[in-house]
Amino acid sequence: MGRYHPSVHDSFIKCDQPRCGARNAPEESEEYDTECWRCGEPLDGKPQPGDEIVVDIVDEQDDGCAIGKTEGGFVLFLDEELAALESTVRVTEVDETHGRATVIGENKSTNLQ
Repeated sequence: MGRYHPSVHDSFIKCDQPRCGARNAPEESEEYDTECWRCGEPLDGKPQPGDEIVVDIVDEQDDGCAIGKTEGGFVLFLDEELAALESTVRVTEVDETHGRATVIGENKSTNLQ
């Protein structure tokens, strides 16, 4: 069972489902499960290198490269400038709090300036 235990885990994954909000065991723990222990819905964990996912473009770095967020809130730094609100990307690197990705395709194009 993927329940979060404060005495065992130093972090947790909160379920995003309305009216649930359960605290689930973190990905690096033995108790981690891909589904919420309370409602059974899938948890949006950290993407893995090679994953192809859609991200929302939320900001731009000083060098012009885009910053994207997954549906679960994980931050990905993209390797190029974009004029889109949403893009399909391939994850190349993942760290504890963020990752890097390359753009596969742009969706919902618009000018960010």
